[in-house]
Amino acid sequence: MNAICGLLGAPEGLPDVLAALPDGGRQPDEWTDGAVALGGRGGGSDRSPSCLAFDRARGLAAVAEVRLDDRPALCDALGVPPRERDEVADGALLLKAYARWGQDCPNHLLGDYAF
Repeated sequence: MNAICGLLGAPEGLPDVLAALPDGGRQPDEWTDGAVALGGRGGGSDRSPSCLAFDRARGLAAVAEVRLDDRPALCDALGVPPRERDEVADGALLLKAYARWGQDCPNHLLGDYAF
């Protein structure tokens, strides 16, 4: 399980917040851009090895604790080619869903997640 956090307006505080999170045996993931900072710590999983996901082309970043179910249907809806489906992490799928459906994306997801 991952512990995740986000800061707006005080990104310099991210190291202190990450230090307060349970470490889960892994180094923290962190990302900052201007006044926004995202981070997390945890064990991750094979399908979500990192707390962070990025879509640089769309200018999107997310921090998530995520386990998605019914991946084949979600991949179909998002147009993920079959040869890439085993490689794409759940966090990356979540970000693709957000890019497609915006704030309505949770209505298209099955599983356990926070982002």
